[in-house]
Amino acid sequence: MPQWFLRHKLADQKTRKSLGREEFRLLHYAGEVTYSVAGFLDKNNDLLFRNLKETMCNSENPIINQCFDRTELTDKKRPETAATQFKNSLSKLMEILMSKEPSYIRCIKPNDAKQADRFDEVLIRHQVKYLGLMENLRVRRAGFAYRRKYEVFLQRYKSLCPETWPTWDGRPHDGVAVLVKHLGYKQEEYKMGRTKIFIRFPKTLFATEDALEVRKQSLATKMQATWRGFYRRKKFLHMKHSAIAIQSWWRGTLGRRKAAKRKWAVQTIRRFIKGFIYRNHPRCPENEYFLDYIRFSFLMNLKRNLPKNVLDKSWPTPPPSLCEASQLLRQLCMQNMVWTYCKRISPEWKQQLEQKVIASEIFKGKKDNYPQSVPRLFINTRLGNEEINAKVLQALENEAIKYAVPVIKYDRKGYKARSRQLLLTQNAVVIVEDSKIKQRIDYANLTVPVIKYDRKGYKARSRQLLLTQNAVIIVEDSKIKQRIDYANLTGISVSSLSDNLFVLHVHCEDNKQKGDVVLQSDHVIETLTKTAMRADKVNNININQGSIKFTVGQGKEGIIDFISGSELLIAKAKNGHLTVVSTGHDWNSRNIGILCCRANDGMSNLNVDYAKK
Repeated sequence: MPQWFLRHKLADQKTRKSLGREEFRLLHYAGEVTYSVAGFLDKNNDLLFRNLKETMCNSENPIINQCFDRTELTDKKRPETAATQFKNSLSKLMEILMSKEPSYIRCIKPNDAKQADRFDEVLIRHQVKYLGLMENLRVRRAGFAYRRKYEVFLQRYKSLCPETWPTWDGRPHDGVAVLVKHLGYKQEEYKMGRTKIFIRFPKTLFATEDALEVRKQSLATKMQATWRGFYRRKKFLHMKHSAIAIQSWWRGTLGRRKAAKRKWAVQTIRRFIKGFIYRNHPRCPENEYFLDYIRFSFLMNLKRNLPKNVLDKSWPTPPPSLCEASQLLRQLCMQNMVWTYCKRISPEWKQQLEQKVIASEIFKGKKDNYPQSVPRLFINTRLGNEEINAKVLQALENEAIKYAVPVIKYDRKGYKARSRQLLLTQNAVVIVEDSKIKQRIDYANLTVPVIKYDRKGYKARSRQLLLTQNAVIIVEDSKIKQRIDYANLTGISVSSLSDNLFVLHVHCEDNKQKGDVVLQSDHVIETLTKTAMRADKVNNININQGSIKFTVGQGKEGIIDFISGSELLIAKAKNGHLTVVSTGHDWNSRNIGILCCRANDGMSNLNVDYAKK
């Protein structure tokens, strides 16, 4: 049996494990190939002729009839046999091979297991031997191992010679000769044919390939530099073109804006000038822009320069067309500031302002010492309950003392000055004799009436013994010298000078009243203001110049003369009148008082408005 054929029966025990009974194996030079006989004839049978298929289709046996399809009978061409098909296929393959340039490629299997990175040396040697590669190499080495056409050789290696790179304009034969000369080929290493170049030694070709690899690096670098330069230059030109386009568009836009702005400015100035010319005419299309601008400017200026407080009297001058609106806005602004100010003030400060307003209405510009009282706050009372005798407080019973101040009372006859206390209650003006502390001894709290005997003469005198927390106090009895109900108070008289005298006028028909009361107080403005408010006699205060007449008793009158002098003096004159010399004021001091008055009259005026509301 030949060694190139093997079947299951002829194989050894080891080979039978991989070879079936229906298989046989042919030993080719490239390796072993196993074939299976199962279906071998079916794969290589010839087709039936058309007339035989028609006969089978016309069979009365249903099984044979179904085995042959009538649709296959449409083609009347005679079917090809397997030999004819193989012959035609081989003919087409030869035509394809003849139209191509053959390149013989030897495929070598590194291993039978089809595994990567595995090299079976025995298998490789076997394939190289049977492929005849060694004989082919020996033939090549004996002759010229490398042969290429001039065009192909010049196209591949022209970059190695400056004369042939980048293009060669002459014949390919001459270009290859120049290239070989530049590469330094020896005469025995190559031969020039009619259409090809023949190179004998592989080392010559390898050296040329190595030079080409080195040249590729430099060419690649040069190509990259050239391409980058071209790309950057193209990008720069594109950016430059874009920048020029943008600059041109922006300059055009700016020019159009500037032209539109100039046109608008010209039209605005023209309308403004025409409106100024027609400013005194009724509203019309020629002056409406000017009038609207003047109004807008006034309102914006007013918005920026509104008064900060009620004392700020500044107000922008309105245009003629907004005089009425400006006046209304000024009133609204003042009312708003007054309302805001009034909303913030406390009840105590409100009472203080009301009293200041009344004092301003009564004395402003009428009495010389009024400006000095403006910056001074009015006090609720000048005397505390501890300074008023307890017996007096008991005599007043449930009448609360609203205001108390020490005064000097002048007798109706003789005008002798006597120290008194002026008390304003809910219903009357009460004049009380001052209490005098006769003796003080530290002890405790108690009040009891006692009789004291003088040390000399042993005269009995009525006194009060007060025991406080720290002392025993012996007090002379206080007396209510006069009580004037507010209904019996007819008026109050005061001079226009800077003295502190005033007269309380009462009804003479009242038998309880001895006559009008002449008093002096260091706080005359405060005292008279509170008295007038309590008695509701604000309009009954008379500020006289020169003299004041008052009632001494039934049918009798007294006169007080007021004159200016260098110092304050109160004395009885030879004519029986009470003469009051009031200190005068130089021009500077008077103006200082006027300035103080003006500075505070703003607040007074504010509260006049508040009181009216």
